[in-house]
Amino acid sequence: MVVTERAPAISRPPVFSLPALYIAKDFAKEFTSAHFKEAEYENFDALKLAVALSWYNYVLSEDGLQSARQTQIKLSNLITEEREASSPFNPLPTIGIEIESPNKPLRMKPVLFDEYARFFDKIGMPRNKINKSFVEFFDGDPSYWEFSPPPSFSARVQSTIISQLIRGNFVPHLQDSQDPDDIKKYLSNKLVSLHINLGIPPKVGLKYGYQLYSNRDLNIFVSSFAVGFTSPKRLECRQNKKSFFKIRVGTQTPKSLWSPGRIEVVSMEMRDQSAYRALRQIQLVAVALFAHLENPNSAFGRIWQEAELELFYLYTGTGYISETDELKDNNTVKQMARDKKVVDATRAILNRQALKVSAFIAKQKTAA
Repeated sequence: MVVTERAPAISRPPVFSLPALYIAKDFAKEFTSAHFKEAEYENFDALKLAVALSWYNYVLSEDGLQSARQTQIKLSNLITEEREASSPFNPLPTIGIEIESPNKPLRMKPVLFDEYARFFDKIGMPRNKINKSFVEFFDGDPSYWEFSPPPSFSARVQSTIISQLIRGNFVPHLQDSQDPDDIKKYLSNKLVSLHINLGIPPKVGLKYGYQLYSNRDLNIFVSSFAVGFTSPKRLECRQNKKSFFKIRVGTQTPKSLWSPGRIEVVSMEMRDQSAYRALRQIQLVAVALFAHLENPNSAFGRIWQEAELELFYLYTGTGYISETDELKDNNTVKQMARDKKVVDATRAILNRQALKVSAFIAKQKTAA
């Protein structure tokens, strides 16, 4: 008897409903603006997008009033968290994402591109490189959208945007498999790349500038998240294997009168629930990293020193790097990502240090 392997189910095409979109936008404006003064409201574009996408999916779901109340409670909590994170006294750096939509399930057609463009222009999702026009990719497969929402103050806003894009099937996904081989076969040859942007604090930007490219601490920070949260298959399929991050132009926010730029972490992956944990932890651990770069003797700075030592001893102790190596080689990181013990230990270290940062922020808030 021949057993035929069943292909994993791929999400259905998204539904583009302009009536539902207008309802969602009106709700997002009314619901969100009630929590802010008029002058503040303009600073929360990512939050408004997260609320609008959430309500759009609720409207299409035709769920009852209980679901509406639950959605509103979740969104109220999201607004509270984002507002607290926006305080100039909160050390969390701004955070943003870029997700390149898989290209195999829905081959790009001009009409599909137009629907994406019309919908996301109206809902407030800025366009990014590949969605400026119809573009052919290096492997001959056309791609059809790159999601690049505005930066937010809390990682949870970006996680909400991702989850709602997936719920609405705007980002094609496999419904019953998260295996990287399946993702490559049925979704995209490059897998689903997730870029994470972290706003550089002004003092760090002034002190280091583009010297950050050669900064040992930053390289360990970025590489450790690749080890902990990126599959070897994704690392293998990366287009640019020379660096795990780039220094880009940043966006001015209420947290800084000017922006010295952002760190774009280009080695991450949108594959399973761990991506949400990575978003939260990378923002928290970045607090410690930036504090260390500004003042190694600060309370947050000492948290990074502890994390860096633990990571360095883990990677040298397992023989992947020597004491004089810098952890920025794609092949080395790929080998480490195949080692479950190293991956688990890396995640444990990052989680432990993220919890310390979170607890310290909460303590500062209570003291204030």
